[in-house]
Amino acid sequence: MDDELIARFVENEGIRKSAYQDSLGYWTIGIGVCIDARKGLGLTTEECFYLLKNRLVLLKQSLSAYDWFARCNETRQGVLIEMAYNLGVSGLLGFKKTIAFIENFQYAGAAKEMANSRWAGQIGSKRLKDLQARMSSGRY
Repeated sequence: MDDELIARFVENEGIRKSAYQDSLGYWTIGIGVCIDARKGLGLTTEECFYLLKNRLVLLKQSLSAYDWFARCNETRQGVLIEMAYNLGVSGLLGFKKTIAFIENFQYAGAAKEMANSRWAGQIGSKRLKDLQARMSSGRY
């Protein structure tokens, strides 16, 4: 794409980092991207995967600052990234007992402690059990 064309879009549409309703009330994101189902619009599958992958990279970068995260294997890091995806990094950091177990390499205890939260009820028992199994065993 031509840089000048992109610059015109940014100038005319602006950049919005959260969903908003445009002047006609349609849900829009980013640089004027209408995602409103009432207009038959939304994200493409490719855009959904792009957003997911981008967010996962950012979460891993943020969590890598913590020794307890860096010492985990890839599977356990994945569990923590999934939790941060749902809760935000600050929400994950609120799991102080879970993190204390992880710091002491007590992954079964960390898995058990993950269930002691409102979040556990929000994600459903099947997903919770899957996350706990991966935290405990370190395997998919």
